[in-house]
Amino acid sequence: MEWLIEDALPPGPMAASLLEDWARAAPTLAQALQYGEVHATACDPRDTLASPAESWLLRRAGYVPPGDAPLGSGWPALELAPPDPAPVWLALPCELHVTQQGVTLLDPRQNSLEPSETASLLEAIRGDLSEAGIAVIADAGPPWRFRLPADWTPYGPTPACAAGQEVQHWWPQHAGARGWRRLLNLIQMVWHDHPVNQARAARGGAPINSLWLYGGGSADHMPAAAAARQVRRESSLAESYRRGDWAGWLAALAEFDRRHLAAFAGQWRTGDGAHRWVLTGGERWVELTPRPRRGLARWWPRRPRHDALRHLLSNDRPPS
Repeated sequence: MEWLIEDALPPGPMAASLLEDWARAAPTLAQALQYGEVHATACDPRDTLASPAESWLLRRAGYVPPGDAPLGSGWPALELAPPDPAPVWLALPCELHVTQQGVTLLDPRQNSLEPSETASLLEAIRGDLSEAGIAVIADAGPPWRFRLPADWTPYGPTPACAAGQEVQHWWPQHAGARGWRRLLNLIQMVWHDHPVNQARAARGGAPINSLWLYGGGSADHMPAAAAARQVRRESSLAESYRRGDWAGWLAALAEFDRRHLAAFAGQWRTGDGAHRWVLTGGERWVELTPRPRRGLARWWPRRPRHDALRHLLSNDRPPS
């Protein structure tokens, strides 16, 4: 069994102070670190344009990005069922918060749009999309699925990667992104005084002022996609991690360890079992697998590695 436990590693600045609390909250995970095989991998979302959890799953799927595409370009194709050999581009209406310091993407998966509002926003730009050569393949979302002109490659980070972050440094500037940038400027003007935004303003809400596009990869480039889709995912730690609520995060970690992992504790001591647990943090992941014991070693008491918790230390940036 493969289990992906998202946001289970403390960010670098807090890791040292949280080590003992982490080990007390998650004794089974601590035991896995002490007795299992441990492989740590750095993963910078600024390079992959995907969260560490998404990046690990894409690696598990065997995804090889085409050309100069980032690893995160394959995420929509991995999520799509049934698989499609064509490039998969997804778009989410979103709120960009502009300040003197920069432009921050508010999580577009939580923008509280009603289905009728999203449909109205899409209809307002459908003609502009068509004129630019973009076909709307699926409009029941958001996200909406688009088919872009073959020479358009405006690769952007996934929402999970970019939400809450300053995004101006991620906006693609290469030639393959120019058509999308021009179109996006037009979309922003069309939506500026749209009735949906007028109604949101009347309710005291923020305007939907942009469209977040991401993807561009296809299922043809991920031979093990079926195996990646079978991985069990745990995301109950994500919300408190993003907020920096470390007391809440430790409580959620303790509950998850107690309810779901404790039954496996003995297998880490003996090295039995065919399972892999993957813990992710802000810029890395740690893979844990049982360390089998062979020959006479099976009869000797196994000693834990006392420095095992060092794998929780890193130079991760804290969540924004």
